[in-house]
Amino acid sequence: MDGTRTFYRSALLMPLLFPIIFAVVTGLQRGLGSAVAVLGSALVSLGAAYLVLLVALLSWSRARSGRQLQKAARLAPVFYALILLLHQALEVLIAWPPHVTRANVADRMVGSLFIGLVYGYVCVGIAEAVYGVPGEVGLIDHSGDASGA
Repeated sequence: MDGTRTFYRSALLMPLLFPIIFAVVTGLQRGLGSAVAVLGSALVSLGAAYLVLLVALLSWSRARSGRQLQKAARLAPVFYALILLLHQALEVLIAWPPHVTRANVADRMVGSLFIGLVYGYVCVGIAEAVYGVPGEVGLIDHSGDASGA
């Protein structure tokens, strides 16, 4: 299995690690109750949508080359943002939580797109840097990983 493929499949877990790290830091500063609240909120509001994307990408990536996964990683935040938008729309249409008013539905939708794109591209940027920088400075040879372009 080529290194690029392995790396990008593994990097799909990165967006799930950040909320956990944030919850641990919050727990150390404010106590276990705050940590659980942060983690629960993140997993419900962002994690459910990401799990849909994660399962889809892992299923799709089985027969793909490392180069194809690298290209897909650059598009994944767009799909994540769209799934978040759909998640928010379904929450509003089905549950219509009491704290949601017509005035802030558009804000929630725009916020979903913004969070999906920004958070997604921050994670992709970190993955690209972690994978690309060692190759650029000659620490790792990625030339054998470029097959399947």
